[in-house]
Amino acid sequence: MRNDAADVLDRLRDSRDPRLLRLIDDALRADTVTPPDPDVVEPYRWFLARVGDGLKLTAAGYLPPAVVSEIMRRFGWDADWVGAGNREDLTVPVSALRTSARRLGLVRVHRGVLLQSVAGRRLAEDPDGLWQHIAARLPLGSRDVELQAGVLWLLAIAARRPDPEHVVALGLRALGWVGGTGDRRTRQTPVRSSATRRRCSTGSVSLPVAVCPGSSNRRSRWPVRRCSAPRSNPRLPHRRATVSPSSSPSRSPTSTLRCGGGSRCPGR
Repeated sequence: MRNDAADVLDRLRDSRDPRLLRLIDDALRADTVTPPDPDVVEPYRWFLARVGDGLKLTAAGYLPPAVVSEIMRRFGWDADWVGAGNREDLTVPVSALRTSARRLGLVRVHRGVLLQSVAGRRLAEDPDGLWQHIAARLPLGSRDVELQAGVLWLLAIAARRPDPEHVVALGLRALGWVGGTGDRRTRQTPVRSSATRRRCSTGSVSLPVAVCPGSSNRRSRWPVRRCSAPRSNPRLPHRRATVSPSSSPSRSPTSTLRCGGGSRCPGR
């Protein structure tokens, strides 16, 4: 287990929430190891094959529209997608596939051309090895909220919970996150923001955005840290922290965490 993921487990245990303690026990009690399933990684294997010796990107750094349409048709994502489905920046499944492939170390960009990485070339025709490579790098994420939500999602899957989104919301609240509005109603209920509801689906794998982040350029209301100092008036909500996400195809999404009223938020 990655050290950062182990740290999240320790913090969840420290919350002493019986639901989270039971979740961890159920997830770690599993005495069977799931064998690699080639179908799970098929979108990545196919994408690596499609990239081949190099795929020329558009002047803006996106996949060509014809390739975006091809991917949508190949995996049936166009069946219920609203829109043309031919622009990477407006087509979440394709953007998520490419972004997660890059963050998994399978592809890279050089002089406007998308290329297989060394690992990508080695694993392109090795589904079992590709499965192991991806599993060893989950959850994806560089920010605290991404990593923590990813760990919670994987715990929910391992513990066979029927509602992983609820588990993520419950766990993030225990770890000190609140919804983007920061009002008292949000703090009294588990966080159920778009960060826990949206998924980026890659074939038979359905992962939360926290596990494969950066899948959309649309504004996302990620959960944010509770601010350390409440207002003196108990009728008024705590100072609000907001997250302003931004992303580009050439780098990981970044965010600005700020807290209104000059109060400092933890985890900055």
